[in-house]
Amino acid sequence: MDQFVVAPISGASGWKTMLLWLEASVIVAQISVVSLGLVAFPLWRMLPRVGLSKWWSLLAAFPPAAIVLIWVAGFRPWKHKE
Repeated sequence: MDQFVVAPISGASGWKTMLLWLEASVIVAQISVVSLGLVAFPLWRMLPRVGLSKWWSLLAAFPPAAIVLIWVAGFRPWKHKE
């Protein structure tokens, strides 16, 4: 049972590990925000053209929902400006 005991983070190496995880978390968050913007903004512009509210584009934060929205927008009739 002694092999499963987790030692507490202490000393300089503990802080370095914690800062490394913090830096990795910040990088992942930045990539997530950029990815969301790359998907949500086109959906924000596209959905009113197929008769849906712009606010549905916020579902782009969930990848399966974004895929469904793209398919729904692709197969609904588009409103043409005249």
